[in-house]
Amino acid sequence: MTIDPSIDALLHSAKKRALNEAAFQNTNDILSDKAQELLDETGAKNIAFAFTCECSDLRCVEDVHLTVEAFERISEHKARFCVVASHNQPDIEKVVEKNDTHWIVEKLPGLLRRSDE
Repeated sequence: MTIDPSIDALLHSAKKRALNEAAFQNTNDILSDKAQELLDETGAKNIAFAFTCECSDLRCVEDVHLTVEAFERISEHKARFCVVASHNQPDIEKVVEKNDTHWIVEKLPGLLRRSDE
């Protein structure tokens, strides 16, 4: 079976990859809300939760461990996503922060942002 070249181009376009990241981010938004509810119920503090890597690869199944506060700080910026270290895509985003386990990336102008969901 051959894939129509125009469909293949769409699947690999920058916009499509940005949409993939937004899908992962939506999942993490729900996780963050549920994690915060758990923290509120238990009174626990500074617990890291496994958030989904927000990279553009739909096959990615890696997690990023963050506190709810850290995730919320990242998501306050409408064009920022949290990815496993080295999962960035330089043609659609720039790295704005690095640490050993994850990087914060920011979408280049004109690509999907959190408020576009």
